[in-house]
Amino acid sequence: MNVEIQASKSGPDQKRPMKLHALTSLRFFAALYVVLYHTLGSALPWLVQSTTGTRVLSLGYLSVSFFYLLSGYILGMVYLGGGKSVPKKNFYIARFARIYPLFFLTLLADAPNLLLTRAANYGWLTAIGETSVTFVGNMLM
Repeated sequence: MNVEIQASKSGPDQKRPMKLHALTSLRFFAALYVVLYHTLGSALPWLVQSTTGTRVLSLGYLSVSFFYLLSGYILGMVYLGGGKSVPKKNFYIARFARIYPLFFLTLLADAPNLLLTRAANYGWLTAIGETSVTFVGNMLM
């Protein structure tokens, strides 16, 4: 497979990270397959009842490994493509800044659902205590 690597510049001496469009699109489809694997069974039960649909959906777990493999390769190409070493601190700050805001937003969006489920099962006092501990633990990753 011939993959075109594009390095674009935003200023006279500033280099932006290179884009691996072919691999990034494959990563998108791998992520989409994972979403379909987790949602189609409950959203479209008629699809799961067909033998072909069941076979296709049952392989969705493979897409997770494929997604992570491609992500690691793309990160390596982007950060190590110039042949220069990357300071670990800068790498981890960039990854945290990219991942954590969406993680935290998702955590906030799911917390009420978790609280209500636990309140229905264990009562409000226990639900508030357990959900608080879970929320703080997840917030700190």
